[in-house]
Order: sequence, then C-alpha cells, then structure tokens
Amino acid sequence: MENKMKKRFLVAALVTGIFLWGCGGGGGGSVNNGGAVSLPAENSYILAGHAQKGPFAIGSQISVNELNSTLSPTGKTFNVSTSDNLGSFTVPLKVSTSQVEIIGSGYYMDELTGQLSVSQISLRAIADLGVNAMPTVNVLTSLQVPRLRALVAQGKTYAEANAQSQSEVLSFFGIDSGRVNSFASFYSMNIAGNKDSDAVLMAASVILSQMASDAARSNGTNQASELSNYINTIAAQISISGAVTTPSITTAKELAASKINFALIRANLDTYYIKNGVTIVAANFEEWIDQSGSGVLPQRLVPVTGLSFPPITEASPGQIITSSQIIVAGLGAGVAAPVIVSAGATLIKNNTAVVGLFSQVKNGDIIALRATSPGYGLSSTTSISIGSSSAIWTLTSQKLSGIISGLTGAGLVLQNNGADNIAISSGATSFSFPASLASGATYSVSILAQPNSPAQLCGISNGSGMVGSATSKISINCYAAGPANIAVMAGDLQSVVQHSLLPKPITVIVTDYLGKPVIGTPVSFSATPGSGYIAPVFVNTDSLGRASWSGYIHSVGQKIDAAVAGVSAVTFSMNVTPGSHLYDGAYSCATSTADFTIKIVNGIFDSSASIVFNVYKISGSVNEIDGALTGSLSSVSRSGTTYLTGQMAVDVFQHATASGNADTPYNTMDPFRGAWTCNRN
Repeated sequence: MENKMKKRFLVAALVTGIFLWGCGGGGGGSVNNGGAVSLPAENSYILAGHAQKGPFAIGSQISVNELNSTLSPTGKTFNVSTSDNLGSFTVPLKVSTSQVEIIGSGYYMDELTGQLSVSQISLRAIADLGVNAMPTVNVLTSLQVPRLRALVAQGKTYAEANAQSQSEVLSFFGIDSGRVNSFASFYSMNIAGNKDSDAVLMAASVILSQMASDAARSNGTNQASELSNYINTIAAQISISGAVTTPSITTAKELAASKINFALIRANLDTYYIKNGVTIVAANFEEWIDQSGSGVLPQRLVPVTGLSFPPITEASPGQIITSSQIIVAGLGAGVAAPVIVSAGATLIKNNTAVVGLFSQVKNGDIIALRATSPGYGLSSTTSISIGSSSAIWTLTSQKLSGIISGLTGAGLVLQNNGADNIAISSGATSFSFPASLASGATYSVSILAQPNSPAQLCGISNGSGMVGSATSKISINCYAAGPANIAVMAGDLQSVVQHSLLPKPITVIVTDYLGKPVIGTPVSFSATPGSGYIAPVFVNTDSLGRASWSGYIHSVGQKIDAAVAGVSAVTFSMNVTPGSHLYDGAYSCATSTADFTIKIVNGIFDSSASIVFNVYKISGSVNEIDGALTGSLSSVSRSGTTYLTGQMAVDVFQHATASGNADTPYNTMDPFRGAWTCNRN
C-alpha cells in the first residue's frame, strides 16, 4: 500500500512540478548557486516562514528557489527543514530575488482529528519577499501556483497575475476576495492568526481535509494521499481556465462543508498549539464555510441587538401569519451578517419575501418572519439566526371552537369525530374542544344531546371540514322546540275547473329548527283572505311531518293558506277555469234531526252521489237565473215520492248556500222532512 501511495505522489509531482528540489539539505541549511550570479546586497532578503496544512511537523523539508521576473528558477536553491511542530523555518543565508518559490514536504496536523497525518504531502508557494519576508506555504498558495505561472506566461505582470489567480482560487470556495477584510496575499495568511484572511485559509484547509477524508473512506486510502490528489487536480484545472471544471469535485466540496464540526475543529487547533507552547485565538473560520448551502459568504458571526419576535396566539389553522417587524441593529458599519431561518418559514426583508432559507442583512434592514399556522390547539416554532444571535418565534393556533346563540337550556353536549365530548353550560356563548387536530385532519362536530329545562333544539352550521382549509366559523344556534317552518311540498299551481274537486291534494311539510319533521302538529287550511271561500280545516301532520287537504274550488281567484301556530303561513295558488253552472258543487246539508250530502253537476242533482240515509236518492234541477231549486226524493226500498224545494244564493266568493222544505207524506216520522239548510263545500 505504501509503495502504491508513493507512486501516486510521484505522478502528481510530475504533473504539477511539486518536486523541484535543489541540491543540499540538513537542518542547518545549504545553498546551491547553480552557476547563478549573486545580486547586490541591497536586493537581498532574510527569509523565515511557516509551512502549514495544519502545521507541518518538525524536520519537514523546505526548499526555496530564487525566481526571475518570468517566475523561472535562477538556479539558486536553499534547502532547510522546519525547526518545530508549528511548521516554522528560517533560511540562514540572504535570498537575492524578491520572488521565490517555496516547497515544503512533511507530515502535518490534521484539523479533523488533531493528530499528525499518516503520510507526507508537499505544498508550495510563490511569494514576493518585497511584500512579506515571512511567507506561509499553505493549501491556497499550492492551488494558486500553476495558475500564477500560466498568467505570467501570458504576459501579465506578477502583480496582475497574483491578484487574478488568488481571486479565481477563492471562487472555488465561494469566496469573493473583495469581501475579505484587509486581504493581501495567500502567502501572508496563517491558520494561527486572527485576521479575516487567516480565517479564509483555515476554512479552505478544513474543507479540503474533509473532502480528502470522505474520499479516503470511499477508496480505502488515507487522507494525505487523497488530499494531494485533490490539490493537484484542482490546481491543474484552475491553471487552464481559472475554474474547476469537474462537477464531482464541486459536489464533494459542498458535501464536505455541510459535515464540518466547527467546535471540534476549533478545539483540535487550540489543543495542538497549546501542546506546542503557544496559545492562539483562531480567527472565525466558520464565517467562510457555507455549511447550509446558502451561497452566501461570509456569514459574519457578530451579534445583533433586539432580535426578538413576540409569540402569536389564537391563530386560525392553515393561515399565513407574519410576525412583528424589527429593525436590524448592532452589526457595525458595513457589516453584513448571515440570516438563516428554519424550514417551513419565510424571511421578510424590507417588505419582500426572501426565496430560500438564507440571506444577509445589515444595519437598518427591516425583517419579519412568516409561517403557516399549525392545526387546532397546536404550536409551531420558527428559529432565526443572524450572525451569532438567534431567536425563536412561536405561533399557536386556536383550539377547535365556535360560537353559540340562543342557549337557555342545560344539558347540551357536543361531540367531535364521534368522541371528545364536551358539556355546555346553560347560557354559554362559545365552546372549544380540548384535543388538538393536526393540519390536514378532518373534523365533524355534532350534537350528542339536546338541551332541556327548558327543552330546546340546537343546530350546527359549518360543523365539518379539513383543518387548514378556508372554512367559516362553527356556529350553534338554539331555539325553542316545536314547529319552525312550513313549506309547500305538492299541489301548488294546479289547474282546476271552477266548482270542481282539486285533481291532487295540496300538501305541506312542517319541520323544526333543525329541519327535522314535526309529527302530530295541526295545520290549518283556509282560503287566503279576499280570494274566495273554503271551510277552514285542521289536519295533523303525519310521521313525515306532512299534512294534506283536498276540496272543491269555487272562486276563479282562489288561493289557500296553510299555517301552523307561531309560523308564517304558505299560500297555494290555483289556475281556475270558470265554470258554466253557478251552483255546481257538493253541499253539506242538515235537517233538524239528520245530516246529509247532495251534489249538483251541470245544474242537476247527481243522483248517483246525492244519497240520503243510504235509502233516498235526490234528483232534480237548479234554476241558475233565480237560484230556485227543485228536487225529488225517490226511495230505493219502497215506493213513494217526496219533493224537495228551496232557494239557493251565492256570495261574492262563489260560496253557495241553500235552504228549503222537504215533504215526505209516506211516513210522517221520516227524518227527511221539514226545514233544511245546505252549504257548498
């Protein structure tokens, strides 16, 4: 396995030129002029620096090559080794050129574990000693070198190439170099420093370590070998186009960023330096790792003032609720802090909804939170963090509830979904169920027991639905028990010939306040005032709450009212065709001792229908001019004829009356004799 890794390092070194070593070695250092001419003393530099991934271990090899203006080696090389476990090195001789290439190879402290790596890596940097004579060799300088050389080869000055290549390398990590405070150069960064640029180096180093560890687990290798592979591959791709072109590398970087344990990294770094006699305050590298995938960097870990959102209670489920607003303050001038809200919530920034869970704010921004209220009787929390501050916003929905009107009786019991019973006190005007209901669940409120003392009927409106959907308030209305409504069921607008029997009965239905049929209540049928005449009749409702009436219609404008006590009447209208015989119809008649019925059709007694005492048939005619009537009574069981005489009259409503005498000489005891009167039905 070790040979395999060594071969892998060698291939990588050949690709990127990592192993460009001069002659000599040893802790004291050596120099190889390589035939180069020494520069004047005033252009010489004293070089001391650090090699860091995490810090290189003591004894790591450092090679320094002097470079000319095209960044090509002059042939003069200095070879030294690190003097401690913090990666420190010093070149004992003065360096003659301002631009140098520094190559370090050795074991390093792994920030993920706090331990030294199991194998060595090589890092490099091209530094300008005229800018900084204490440069650091690190992962960012290693990623930059090939691109820096390529840009100089294209004709750019060192300063131009350095600025462009640094910007391109940082772009791979999602970092805009213009947002790094006091940013100078990669080789001026130090993972033990506390500047913003030092935090950037630490962030990049940790991300690459996590990428390498992930790859090592997948490939069965070790972190150091995978780290070398990633550095060489990324540097090679950036050198060509200024960007990484392999999507899987970008994906691996994003995945690695999401896994990093910030607290563990910081603890490992502090512990390692303390063991080596140094106490450090590491920069906020966390600000430069986009762990949440927001695409926003830096995520400044600074506090804000007044980050608090008052809770909201009694919200209707499924409604979009917006919190109170706050004005961001306390960040400092020009500072933008990251904002992260929990899933399911929306950040409202300056009255505009922010797409996604992440954003940035600065002093003076107005923010609020927006979320959908949960189910009945439930609460939800939305978390928000701004910089190093955080807050919770609680949104609580009302219980399943409603209003009550008209309740005077005791004993009302409500039920939801066949359970969750609640007793309602007399005079109550509202109710609520104690059990909670999640969004999307259904509810169905019903009345388990009606109130009594006094007895009432209560009905429910909007009693069922789905939690979270737009529904009206549940309402319960209570009324006195008994009839509440009468409605036409059948027989309205019939066509009938005047003085004839209705073809079909007229029918009403009587219901209570719940719409249920009322049984056994009397319904009166009578002529609508001013429309005609019928004798008022009371008919009790049947088991279905129905009552019917049928009779003769004598007025062309006849209307009939059906009514129940305490309820407004309903009216039946008729399409009456005028008849040719004024006195046609059925008559209820009586003598002083007996009742009988006669029927006149087309001005003549209907002998088949006009039967008296099941013995006598009435026949005869009616004079429609003066209302006189004559008739004869014929006996079925014995011979003899009795004459019926009298006079008829019709009022303005076509109501006919008759009176007269009957003479039955055959039998003086016959009840059908003497004075009689009739009224048309």
